Amino acid sequence: MDAILHLVRCFTDPTVAHVETTVDPVRDAEIIELELTMADLELVERRYQRVSKVAMSTGDKDAKAEANLLAKVREHLNSGQPLRTLPLTKEEREILKPYQLLTLKPMLVVGNVDESAESHQAFEQLQNWCREKGISAIAINAKLAAELAELSDEDASELAELYGSEVQALQQVVRAAFDLLNAITFFTFVGKEVTAWVVTKGTPIVKAAGKIHSDMEAGFIRAEVCPFDRLKEAGSWEAAKERGWVEIKGKDYEVQDGDVVIIRFQPPHHHR
Repeated sequence: MDAILHLVRCFTDPTVAHVETTVDPVRDAEIIELELTMADLELVERRYQRVSKVAMSTGDKDAKAEANLLAKVREHLNSGQPLRTLPLTKEEREILKPYQLLTLKPMLVVGNVDESAESHQAFEQLQNWCREKGISAIAINAKLAAELAELSDEDASELAELYGSEVQALQQVVRAAFDLLNAITFFTFVGKEVTAWVVTKGTPIVKAAGKIHSDMEAGFIRAEVCPFDRLKEAGSWEAAKERGWVEIKGKDYEVQDGDVVIIRFQPPHHHR
């Protein structure tokens, strides 16, 4: 997995049981954070024993470097700190990648609130706790969002205006998760069929084309690009072109969130 989403209860409801009997989001978040840290420590501990033995018996420099890194990581985890707070170089991250360490992954904390003021105060405390730790936090009202999902679009949007963004729980979580993963969406179309593609922010268009098909990357000539909002305003691709809103981009152009793209490429000649 690429990230962790941690849903934390911020509402009081006697009909919904709670393991700790009281609702205290900061305590709950701390318990889970500590459990994840301990899980990482156990894994690093085991791995360190193995790698340091190899390093000592063979003197292999890669094994030595890995053992030293694991010792540093172990010490950090031992002090009860998640690995998110340990400064690591790009090379060190690469060495640790195969271990899939949980506290090294970006985390999104989602506070599940209700309409009450107490619930929002509880979320505020959780948000402050997250801020200190450099973790993103958002509030959603999952129960209300679930009830709105049953309603017609019209009624739902009226109620959503009344209650604010918390009831658009799914959109909010998706958007926050995209930010967390540094991901953006671009679109391609064939006739009336549109496909959404997800890439990392800063991806050059030639690489993005490769995500659609390897031939497109290999034979890339140019891309025609129009931001979605502009296309919507123009009403059609032709109209957007007439207004000069469709731009020709070379292979180094970085794809932007919401770009609508046509890739021009030279298909490879297949040998018979």
